[in-house]
Amino acid sequence: MPRFAQAFSNRSASGQSWVGGLVPPSRGASDSRGSRPSCFTPDIGFVFDDQRWVLADFESTLPDGTDGSGKVPVIDELGLIISKARSVVSPKRKRDAFDIALSVAQARDAGALRSAALDLEDRRSGTFSLLGNVWKALHDVEAKPSFQERVRRSILPDKDSAAADRLVECLREFLTDVGVQPQTAKD
Repeated sequence: MPRFAQAFSNRSASGQSWVGGLVPPSRGASDSRGSRPSCFTPDIGFVFDDQRWVLADFESTLPDGTDGSGKVPVIDELGLIISKARSVVSPKRKRDAFDIALSVAQARDAGALRSAALDLEDRRSGTFSLLGNVWKALHDVEAKPSFQERVRRSILPDKDSAAADRLVECLREFLTDVGVQPQTAKD
């Protein structure tokens, strides 16, 4: 079993083992139906190189009816932001603005998120520069719907504009804190 797979091996209550979680791009070969892993995007490589995930505990009922539990890697906040940074400039990607704003506003540790972004700037300036796309999307006054409107539309059930304002302001502060400015944004 590959080392990566061993790290995320899980066991059912009956002792059966299975592997779950993120699939690195190098192991992202098409399955028998020809589909790619859902996490396969051009900028996702840094998630694996920098181990930008957290292990989340889960419990489930397996197909054979037994109870199972384990840990599964879930992309962390910075990984999610970077993975959606190219697509968020498109107003057609309606949910990406919300996902990015929520990742910042509800970060498990806001200081650690800022530190990780600043570290990324030092080590991987090209990847860090993708945050400029988020800045562009946030400040694009001609986008229909606007970034803020896309955030608002994703808040359920009442589509609260005050909540959207708070999420967007947290994102704006984060981008300012880590030094993302118009010149950071690359086409």
